[in-house]
Amino acid sequence: MRALVDGRNKSGGNFEQFPWLGTFFPNRPRVIRLSVAQVNLLSNLTAWNIIESASEVARTLRLAAPP
Repeated sequence: MRALVDGRNKSGGNFEQFPWLGTFFPNRPRVIRLSVAQVNLLSNLTAWNIIESASEVARTLRLAAPP
């Protein structure tokens, strides 16, 4: 994993600033364009955050807690 986030790699993503990828110009010269690897990594981080916070989210939304 460390090799993945240390910089550019074979997947073509720039991970030097992960998870704080810039909103604009993350992969110059494109204005807003993330690589497939960057999108996948961010989506997995988001999923992990939701799963880890599921009971708090449920409590906030007054839903039944997940099993």
